[in-house]
Amino acid sequence: MARNLGRQSRHNPRELQFGFNASSGSRYANRVKRMKRQRNWMVGVVVTFIVACIAVGILYSITAFNHTRSVHVLVQDKERVCDAQRSCKYLIFTDKGTFENTDSLLRGKFDSSDVYGRIQKGQQYDFTAQGFRQPVFSMYPNIIEVR
Repeated sequence: MARNLGRQSRHNPRELQFGFNASSGSRYANRVKRMKRQRNWMVGVVVTFIVACIAVGILYSITAFNHTRSVHVLVQDKERVCDAQRSCKYLIFTDKGTFENTDSLLRGKFDSSDVYGRIQKGQQYDFTAQGFRQPVFSMYPNIIEVR
């Protein structure tokens, strides 16, 4: 049986796609099938990883939103931190850790600048804070209320 080496048929789309006739029982056809299985497996792994990351993010958000606590603190320092996009947040450094003071749409808090202005260094306060400290993402518990 003579092979059509070096020439591709214009009438066989599988031959145009792969450069050889993949529908035959040749070793090349088996290799193409194996490559397709490997590609499908990798796509499945990537999709599973993305779905898992989204699920963990949603669960973390729900947990952080529901994790509210009251803390009696001594304010040691405070600072306004801005990133490259000019998005700013207020950091409050205390004897109980660092807290963030930002607006919270879900909690109805829109007075972060006023709260930041009222907080004084060396004074004691009762903070109601929401969330967790996540060093990897530079996330801090958010101050919801100051007394």
